[in-house]
Amino acid sequence: MKDLFESLSMEQINILITSIMADGEIYPGSRRKNNSYREHFSLNQLGYREWKARMIPNLFYLRSSKTYLVSKSNSLFTNFIHTFTTKKVTSSYHMNSYLYVQCLFF
Repeated sequence: MKDLFESLSMEQINILITSIMADGEIYPGSRRKNNSYREHFSLNQLGYREWKARMIPNLFYLRSSKTYLVSKSNSLFTNFIHTFTTKKVTSSYHMNSYLYVQCLFF
């Protein structure tokens, strides 16, 4: 996790954290060792998601359907689950306010 996280610029970290908090979810997957990130959106928001994928190309990519921005499974997201979540809701995890407070002082 540290290698990937530490390789991100402050702008990329801001995009990543706000994406987790506002646009998407950390997804556990079914047969993966680590969790991944995903966000579903309408084609009206495609430009915004393309921008995110361009801003963090080593982490985010668009699925061929062009309605999902996703990541490969990564220990970064697995560690975020254990650090910043409070409970499991269906198949995804919701971030708690602790993450928001940590971001304010980052």
